[in-house]
Amino acid sequence: MGKGRILCDVAADNVILYVKLQRQTAARWADVVSGESPEIGPVEPGRRYTRQVVATCQEGTFRSAARGEGRLGGQPSGSVTWTYSREVTDPCRR
Repeated sequence: MGKGRILCDVAADNVILYVKLQRQTAARWADVVSGESPEIGPVEPGRRYTRQVVATCQEGTFRSAARGEGRLGGQPSGSVTWTYSREVTDPCRR
């Protein structure tokens, strides 16, 4: 499962949260599954919004990637880069 969260400091018109679950391959990170939230709005300042994506259990090393975009006062605003979680190896093993 990959999870992304967004927290706005101000009351935005709307936001969309993009989340990817990635698996490490020999030399890079490959997307396993990705998704985006429905448009959320109006956004309350100080409230966290979360989006999750889920994949079947697989062995390997994984991370989540997330970014958000939205509108504030009618103007586009958002992350230009992805934010990554810590890496987790074999997350389905107990």
